[in-house]
Amino acid sequence: MTTYIFFNSALLFTALAAMSEIPALYAQRPIVLRHQHAALYHPFIEALALTLVDIPITFITIVIFSIILYFMTGLQRTVVSNRFTVYLASHH
Repeated sequence: MTTYIFFNSALLFTALAAMSEIPALYAQRPIVLRHQHAALYHPFIEALALTLVDIPITFITIVIFSIILYFMTGLQRTVVSNRFTVYLASHH
């Protein structure tokens, strides 16, 4: 049961972090359309650039959240088991 709650809270945080980007995308829409009409670049290129820039920021945020959540819930802290590394690798 604890693992279920632990996993769902991490999943919920990730989903809410992604949803916070939606208003910014709608705010940039008129600018992207203006650039498309002026033949500066295609909207796909702008979306790809935003995605590539956002990946490291999202990754760092999720890793910091996962580290805090892992130790806050009191999971195993020994280095011998190496479960912390497996946890970080499996949730990203």
